[in-house]
Amino acid sequence: ASGSRYMTFSNIRFNGCAAGATAGNWIYLQGFYHAVEFCTFQERPATISSPIISFDPNIYEGGVAVSRLHRISYCYFGPRYTGTGNGYETIRIATGDLQTFDMQVTIEHNLFYRSIWRTDGAQSDPEIISSKSRNNKILYNTILESQGGISLRAGDSATVEGNYIFGAGSLSGASNITTGTASVNQGGIRVIGTNHVVRNNYIENIVGTDARAALCVMSGESDYNQGNPANNTPNSGSYAPAHNAKIYNNTFVRCKEISMGFLSPDSYTNSSGTYVAKSPTNVLFYNNAWQGDGTARSEEHTSELQSRFG
Repeated sequence: ASGSRYMTFSNIRFNGCAAGATAGNWIYLQGFYHAVEFCTFQERPATISSPIISFDPNIYEGGVAVSRLHRISYCYFGPRYTGTGNGYETIRIATGDLQTFDMQVTIEHNLFYRSIWRTDGAQSDPEIISSKSRNNKILYNTILESQGGISLRAGDSATVEGNYIFGAGSLSGASNITTGTASVNQGGIRVIGTNHVVRNNYIENIVGTDARAALCVMSGESDYNQGNPANNTPNSGSYAPAHNAKIYNNTFVRCKEISMGFLSPDSYTNSSGTYVAKSPTNVLFYNNAWQGDGTARSEEHTSELQSRFG
């Protein structure tokens, strides 16, 4: 609840809970300094489109600059067959209208296997981990054969470091990972908003493109405004350009695409109906390794990014 402190959820198993429900989280956290550790989450009913775990700040328990400092670590997020459309995130940190909160949530050392999963080829939510606030850390997690990825969806200054993402990856024995035929619906890391750091990640066999590419650094609205929760002012649009991103020391193996400046098909229009967009600027992309397999496409840029990076 709002105002709670130092609650720990440990060694709890959620398996197919709340059958028949249409909404609701398995764990919902406000307050400060909470931990979810050594838990198992699997077989969540497809009728429930809400995230498995949600973190939400409350303006009345501290302003946007007060850090919440929650943590999820050493958990297993197992198979979850989902419906189509949005809302099926595994973990969501705040919402778009709360993106200016300095949450400082850490998600570390977790295993995700088929966390968003369909067998009919239809797309579901592209976000397994959805960061929608400031200064969150996504560290040393492993994602296997899931139709989604890590999304810095709103907010600024997140760190994505040391994660392993395998398209069609599965465990073989106690410690080995094998890969098969990957789904084009599985993504890697998507970057939206300013001042993010993506480093030291390993991404293999991701064959998606655009927003579901191995790496997608997005364009956004030229006049994007993050809003102000203190006076209930919502954000002004869907996507903030990924300005000032630092992307380095990452390894891409047998992936199809890195997309620099992808523009969502969601139209950005001003009051006169004119299409308005802004490519990310001041992006640093260096010391990354790419190993293709003969079918990979070259790195893609918008025209503005081509003028900056060649």
